[in-house]
Amino acid sequence: MLVAVTRPKERAEETEALLMAEGFDTLIVPGVELVPREESEVKRAVGDIGSYDWLIVTSAFGAELMFDYYGDVLKKLKIAVVGNKTREAFEKFGININVVPEKFRAENLAEALINRGIDGNKILIARASNARQVLIRKLSRKAEVKDIVLYHSRQPSDIEPMNKLKNELLGGNLKAIIFTSSETAKNIIDTVGDNKFIEALNNITNVAIAPATKRTLEEKGIMNVFMPEFYSVEAAIEIIQRRLRDG
Repeated sequence: MLVAVTRPKERAEETEALLMAEGFDTLIVPGVELVPREESEVKRAVGDIGSYDWLIVTSAFGAELMFDYYGDVLKKLKIAVVGNKTREAFEKFGININVVPEKFRAENLAEALINRGIDGNKILIARASNARQVLIRKLSRKAEVKDIVLYHSRQPSDIEPMNKLKNELLGGNLKAIIFTSSETAKNIIDTVGDNKFIEALNNITNVAIAPATKRTLEEKGIMNVFMPEFYSVEAAIEIIQRRLRDG
């Protein structure tokens, strides 16, 4: 059974391995292209990184970039992240994380930090260019927030994987898709999503990781969308297993 994953190829290896271990065939369909900002640009925007009380990073890719740019200096900071994949990316470099919310959403991270007491703190948020503004908005009510774009997330230049996705879907071979972000969903549907494509999606299992992604899919006319209680790839795969194998 063929399952598509809408991640950049270099970010999809772990997900692909998990699916293959469960006996699924995989199709990797990059819905975004990640382009880091130059290190010198980031460091100019950040200023003295040691002056911040908290560093917030919202993705595993962002964690890897921050370590590339700052190395072990990050061990001196208190760090908060949205989810386990970002935490694991930091821990791979020997950097401990101080706060991970129980639910992997920006709203929950903001609440967790506010509950710890951040009044007057200086906070650095390192994010993707397309990231939601909820952290900035909520934390700015309590703390001094510096927000920097760490990398750009844009429409992929190579759309051939999207065309292959469409062909596999319309040919009846594709059984499920994991949509990993709102932007990937939007980019794919805007690129290849004609009426036949939308109709066919509504006849397979679509799994959205997080509410914003589910909302985007529904706005595009896709109603057969499932969302795991915990916003992770592992939980998404569990839904696919139940849907495809257990009916």
